[in-house]
Amino acid sequence: MVHKIRRMGLVQRTIGARSAQLYVVATEDTHAAAQYLHALQENNLVDRSRVRIIVLPTDEGRGAPTHLLERLTEYRSGLDRCLDEDEFWAVFDVDHHRSKELSDFAMRARQKGFDIAGSNPCFELWLLLHETEDTSAVVTHAEDARAATLCEKELRRVLGQYNKKGIDTSRISRETVATAVARSAAMDDGAPWPSQVGTHVHRLVKRLPPPAVHAPSSP
Repeated sequence: MVHKIRRMGLVQRTIGARSAQLYVVATEDTHAAAQYLHALQENNLVDRSRVRIIVLPTDEGRGAPTHLLERLTEYRSGLDRCLDEDEFWAVFDVDHHRSKELSDFAMRARQKGFDIAGSNPCFELWLLLHETEDTSAVVTHAEDARAATLCEKELRRVLGQYNKKGIDTSRISRETVATAVARSAAMDDGAPWPSQVGTHVHRLVKRLPPPAVHAPSSP
């Protein structure tokens, strides 16, 4: 059964005199991914005059990949209208999920017109790539059942401190995001999800329009 998504009224799509493009993102991660996506808007790293990022974080522990698709489907059906350019994304951790489960999930997402962005082992790898290209301390769940915990530990070591319930969004800048995108893309072999250490969050971030650059006024 699909649980109702708690929403505060209808989505305000209009920006100025035009309709905004929506990027609706369901996250398996309860805290970090949602904070990161909100920070992209708050730090003016996306064109807020053209797009809105709507984050559907995990609630009540319902973070399995199939639940992400349910939340996206329900949210889309609740929109008063859906534009052709609207995008729906599922951001998930590969972590302990089996290949068969992920294969079915990827197929269902494609059938529904949703995009997916997985991280192996977890979202913290994406944050780590903002700081360093050295991922030698990161392993997959297949190599070590503590993979997600070890990845968080490495991020904490690099940053000095890390709390996924309150990430340091001041470190999310145009430069660090561009660096993470380049590092992540270099690890991407084109598969639906990363089977080795890697993250596909760059696929989503690259889709987000950056702020427009206005030419200086003539004297």
